[in-house]
Amino acid sequence: MHDAADGTRALEQRTIAAHRAYLDALIVLERIAHAATCPKCAPTEFADVAPTQAHSTADAHKEVCRTAFRDLLGQLGHIPRELTAALPKGEAWCTKQATNIE
Repeated sequence: MHDAADGTRALEQRTIAAHRAYLDALIVLERIAHAATCPKCAPTEFADVAPTQAHSTADAHKEVCRTAFRDLLGQLGHIPRELTAALPKGEAWCTKQATNIE
């Protein structure tokens, strides 16, 4: 019985880590979308990589993270209580525009 509880706890920890990875991937995708459309960020953020290539790569990574998270939730069968990761608050999306900083 103890081994089953340990296995469930390990699966919960993997699910929580996958959720955090998914949120991180979403943040990266949003920042890329912003940088591609912001007149102050676009000229410098994509000096080395085309915006569409960066967005496609980030979107593909986000989907890998989403699928991993969904699959782990399916294996676990419930949402872990410790699933408390959230998007950062008060962080400026646009580092070039001081008006975005709260």
